[in-house]
Amino acid sequence: MFSLLLSTSIVLGTLGASALLTWIAPSICWTPRIGGTLVGLAVFLQGYIAANPGKFRRALESRITLEQRLMHIVYTSTVLGTLLWAYGDLMPSVFGVPNCRLL
Repeated sequence: MFSLLLSTSIVLGTLGASALLTWIAPSICWTPRIGGTLVGLAVFLQGYIAANPGKFRRALESRITLEQRLMHIVYTSTVLGTLLWAYGDLMPSVFGVPNCRLL
């Protein structure tokens, strides 16, 4: 259940940030930029976990390791970020805010 909530919050938070930034600065197409940033942060986190395996191998209360939990965030962010990076400018609106107004 936690993984579903985590994935949902990543997706809604990302789209919400895109809508907010588009509302604040409508001349910039934010969705692909946010997608690219998500992919970059996911790659960084994956490298950090690989470089420091001892920090992330402890078990959580849900009987999975911290590494598994963080890698779930990495995978969700990578898939969502790649889709937004590649196709984000094609979305007509995000939460009712017109996306990429100048295109």
